[in-house]
Amino acid sequence: MKVTGIVLEIKNKTAFIYTNEGEFREVKIDSEMPSIGQEYTGKSKGIHLIKGQMHPFRNAIFMFILTILISLVCFTYVYFSTTSTIIVDIGSSFELSCNRWSTVTEGSSIDNKLSILLKKISFKNRNADEALVNIINQCKTSHYVKKDKSILLYIHGDNVNLPKLKKFADNNSLKLIINSNGGNLK
Repeated sequence: MKVTGIVLEIKNKTAFIYTNEGEFREVKIDSEMPSIGQEYTGKSKGIHLIKGQMHPFRNAIFMFILTILISLVCFTYVYFSTTSTIIVDIGSSFELSCNRWSTVTEGSSIDNKLSILLKKISFKNRNADEALVNIINQCKTSHYVKKDKSILLYIHGDNVNLPKLKKFADNNSLKLIINSNGGNLK
């Protein structure tokens, strides 16, 4: 590709020029030696990313990487955004935060013993239904859940479908009361 510009420096058989587009380019000197300050047209010496010449796919590669990064940031934000909160009262209470796909992103308890129990159970990044079954089953084996008491679930935000938990409660003769945004289910 032929490039025209003002010669700024000459080294061996290379002239460094400044083009009308405001670029600094390296061109080969073919026959006659130009002088500094003279306008010269020569063949560009190729693509050198380090020396400031523009790679033909640089913008496309940059846009692709930028798109991937923005997508990752958006997905991470959406994944960890809480759209529903489930508070479970079994005498002591604990809280689970869920995203729009009903996946548990966070869980906590004020009760120290229940907090230790929650740390032992792997419930993060699991479906809320499965996580609640695992947690309540562990609470049952640790004698937190008593047969004469009801398990109260308060769901705030998006409705969470809990068929496995309902089946688990029926199979284990547990009283389960679900309050979703002020309306009782079950």
